[in-house]
Amino acid sequence: MFAEKYSRCTGNGGGVAFWMRGVYKGQSSDPKNPGPDDSYPGDRDSGLFGGGVSPADGTVWITGAASKFLVTPNPFNVVCDKRWASTPHTSGINVCLADGSVRHLSAGTDPNTWWAAVTPSNGDLLGSDW
Repeated sequence: MFAEKYSRCTGNGGGVAFWMRGVYKGQSSDPKNPGPDDSYPGDRDSGLFGGGVSPADGTVWITGAASKFLVTPNPFNVVCDKRWASTPHTSGINVCLADGSVRHLSAGTDPNTWWAAVTPSNGDLLGSDW
């Protein structure tokens, strides 16, 4: 369901972490003036939730095995990037599963296992490191 993520990365990709926003469904093509069906019209950056392209700054979100989380990135350095889940823990990242349980994924988790867990509807098998 969700993973840890820094609230701010000012390194590569700079700016705030956008996973906490609503879903932009506005009819307007202008992100500064969304349509009336925007899920959170008070937040002019709400299109950033759940991936895709940010209407605010053009950020393209990372998918596939390349989207594996970052471990202990410095939020003020180029190793921090707002497009990835990120954790301050050196051993790995905490994730919450749809059944309400929490799991700690090792920093050594295979990127393909990560992506299989992120996209369960694809029917991919989780690796032995899950």
